[in-house]
Amino acid sequence: MARLLADAGRPEEAEAFLDSDRPEHRRTLGLLLIERGRAEEAVTLLRAPRSTTPPPEPGPGPAGHGDCPPF
Repeated sequence: MARLLADAGRPEEAEAFLDSDRPEHRRTLGLLLIERGRAEEAVTLLRAPRSTTPPPEPGPGPAGHGDCPPF
């Protein structure tokens, strides 16, 4: 989505769409910043250590049944 916004001449919206805290957004945001002449910000973003927080555990299935009791 961000790439479509940037290609449509709306780079500010593309940048706002991306969350720098999400690892899967960092590369795209970094490239977008470079394209906009903000290479120093891109380097800082891409060199920042990645979060070591584990991904959230999957919740119950669509019917509300999971491995864990409801309480």
